[in-house]
Amino acid sequence: MRVDTEKIAVLAGQLAQDEMLELVEVEVRPEGPRTVVRVFLDREGGIRLGEIESFSRRFGALLDVEDPVPGGYLLEVSSPGLNRKLTRPSHFAACRGKLVKVSLVDFVEGSRNFRGR
Repeated sequence: MRVDTEKIAVLAGQLAQDEMLELVEVEVRPEGPRTVVRVFLDREGGIRLGEIESFSRRFGALLDVEDPVPGGYLLEVSSPGLNRKLTRPSHFAACRGKLVKVSLVDFVEGSRNFRGR
């Protein structure tokens, strides 16, 4: 059996919406003998530890019931932190006017790293 990454992302998105949180990113990857499921959450004004704990408990129970990860898994839930990835247009819009560092895959004008507002 393989890990149903899409199902994990959908379940995380639905639960985040129920708890009025923003699902920033879901990572699913094998690490040693088990799979690590990482969920990054945020909310306007910042997310509190209690919100992360609540989501983690509810999402862990949901994963156990829905079983999209065969075998053992480790669930990690956290905020994206200061070095968050900007992957969606809404992420870029939320940073409008803020100082950001952008690292590109390809070179532009001889550089891949830029800072600016």
